[in-house]
Amino acid sequence: LSIGSEAQGRKRTEGLLRAGIAGAVKLHYVEVKSDKPEGACPVLILHGLLGSSRNFASFSKALSAELQIPRRIVIPDLRNH
Repeated sequence: LSIGSEAQGRKRTEGLLRAGIAGAVKLHYVEVKSDKPEGACPVLILHGLLGSSRNFASFSKALSAELQIPRRIVIPDLRNH
């Protein structure tokens, strides 16, 4: 499988980035902040086909309390699901 030259790959990537930025859509999200999130990777929770971020509100708060390392938890509301 050949995807073309390195220059073509760079050009394709730059085009995708421009298109992504031009068509950027703000997503609603629920965020559970921790006391000390610095340095720890956040936890991202994605809902299923017919769900929404609200489905995980109580779960994310309970998860935040149980984590050994405090982390920020982000639950986006995905579009067109």
